[in-house]
Amino acid sequence: PAFTDSVLLIDLCFMDRKDLSSNDDCSSKLTAIPSDSALEALPKTELISLLKRVAQERTQAASPGTKKQKVTHSPSTPTLDVKKTKERLLRDSTTKIKKTAHSWTKTPITELMIAVPSEQDAMLLFEGYTPKKTTTQTIRWELHREEVNEFLGSSAYIHPVKFDGKVLVFVWESTPKIYAYASYKSLEVKFEKRTCSLSFKFKSCLAGTGKNGDSPLELCAQR
Repeated sequence: PAFTDSVLLIDLCFMDRKDLSSNDDCSSKLTAIPSDSALEALPKTELISLLKRVAQERTQAASPGTKKQKVTHSPSTPTLDVKKTKERLLRDSTTKIKKTAHSWTKTPITELMIAVPSEQDAMLLFEGYTPKKTTTQTIRWELHREEVNEFLGSSAYIHPVKFDGKVLVFVWESTPKIYAYASYKSLEVKFEKRTCSLSFKFKSCLAGTGKNGDSPLELCAQR
């Protein structure tokens, strides 16, 4: 209910900004309204910040003599908490990967999406990583194996993950429970400038099997 009320508030504010949006000079400075999926991913603090910015623009649009006033946000002061954002990405991605079936022939894909305050915040998050492609609409990054672990601050293995491989069992034996390990294989990231949203596509693979605490054979690196 709280999320729905927030979205309705944003919609109402957005409609009251129509007069201001008709001015091309001001329209380019208005706060971008993320998509529904991006709004669902927003933490409470970021959602409150977004509501405050939109409400401020609504007030300025309704006040006499303020139509020509530009709503500006400094591009040189990113506000994203990089450490907490990476911790959240690591937690959410590993949680989903553990629930995804892995085998020697599968390369599962895990997708996440988050909203960031600005393009500068997205660049700050990926500081030290050169974009693979940049256009007027998007910025894309691609990381591989160790780069993904370095970016997230993760260990080499994700375990235990759901095992979907074949196991040889004799008729008099019960089916064994396989303790499986996975590894990040790659990460593709796309930043949408219009909505200030980041979409993440993690590819993982089965790294090996063994007992909890052991180091599995890294067959993933050979694929």
